[in-house]
This record gives sequence, C-alpha cells and structure tokens, in this order.
Amino acid sequence: MNERVHTLKNLFDLGSKTGLFFLSISGFGIFASNTAFSADLQWKSFKAVGGGDGTACHYRDNDPNNNVQIVPNGGVVSFLFNTVGIYLNSATSALAHSMSCNVEAKVVVPRGYYVDTFGQFISVGVLKDAGTVGGISSNAFLFQKQIPINQLNLPFGGEAINEPQINKSNTQIFTKDQKRIMCLATAFSPLTTVFKFQVLAVGSRPNTQKMFVTQIDGTDVDVVTLNIAPSIKSCLTLL
Repeated sequence: MNERVHTLKNLFDLGSKTGLFFLSISGFGIFASNTAFSADLQWKSFKAVGGGDGTACHYRDNDPNNNVQIVPNGGVVSFLFNTVGIYLNSATSALAHSMSCNVEAKVVVPRGYYVDTFGQFISVGVLKDAGTVGGISSNAFLFQKQIPINQLNLPFGGEAINEPQINKSNTQIFTKDQKRIMCLATAFSPLTTVFKFQVLAVGSRPNTQKMFVTQIDGTDVDVVTLNIAPSIKSCLTLL
C-alpha cells in the first residue's frame, strides 16, 4: 500500500475511534467550486468490468471494444453506460434482471490540495408498467477503499412510470478535520490514489406481459449516465 495512503488510513481510523470526525461522501457526481486557489483532480486511467444478466460492461484505455463511454473534462468525469440497465421487455421471457458494473480510476490529487466536496449526479430514463419494481444504485470509495461514499439510490416502486429523464444528485462537504487529514497526504507531493464505484441495476415483474426498462432521452437504448466532478481546494484555505 502507498505509504501516504497507509498513513491516511491510520489517521481516519484514529478519527473514527476518537470521534474527531464523521466521514460521509455522496454517490454519483461531484460539483466543482471556484476559489482563488482552485485546481482540478487529474484522472489518469480507467477500467470497467461487469457481471449479471445481459451484456457485461467493459472498458480499458484505448480498447476498441469498449461499451462504456468515459469523458474526463478537467476534474469532472462523465460515464455513459450503454449496457447497464433493466431489460424486461417483450424480447425476453425473464421475470427478473440484475447487472452491475465495477469501475476503477486512478486519480491524482495535486500537492497541497484536499477534496472539499463530493457531489454525485445520475440521470436515467424509465419506462415501466404498474406492478414491476426495481432500482439503480451506486456504491463508491475514494482513496482506494479507505473512504466510503454514501450510497446513491434511485428506487422504482410498483407504480407505472414513463419518464424520459429522471435525475438524482447529492453533495457532501467534508469537515475541517477531514480536510486537514487529506492535506497531510498531499503536503509534499501529489497523491495518486484510486477511486472505485459500482453501479447496480435490478428489476422484476410478475409476468411477461409487464414491461420494465431503463432508457435515456426517450430512446429505445438502455443507458445510465453518471457524472463525477470532485471539488478540491488549496490547503492554504485552512490556515
């Protein structure tokens, strides 16, 4: 384990035992704030692998067979999952559907900076009959698995839904103690660490006459859009 990440883990463990802080981030996209000391996280590489029903998600840098679109733009990164969704329509006799996509990204926190906020944003279209149920959720971790990010859930109950775009987001602002601990990890050089998350989609229906699919922009292509856009600030702002 990277020495600074190990030190960071020990400090977070100490904080949780002493009650110095409560660590909680959000689930599907981070929204940047502009300050005199603002800078961007650097996204270095990505990989994605999926499981469950249907076509598994796949992404490797420079692989022509990728079916996940990843678009970094400064500190913001957008993910377009073309195969992750709920597929219960006339093309299948299945009564239940589940699939997941596990994504891992290397990210660099600049020297002398900390993660200030972590906001997440998910967008998905839903077309479902009454009596079908399911949902989409994300589980994520920052600094490898040292910082769990709050799960972001988008549940769908038994009612009929015909919405071309449903959005959900949340944003977590770190405490000053958390920010100071992060500054220790970036005090002398940039910190290269790992951001991980899993997108999970599940659905069920009572019979094959019922339909439940997720889609985007009212099209017949099942797509889930996820935006991750961390906000970081200079450690000088804590002085």
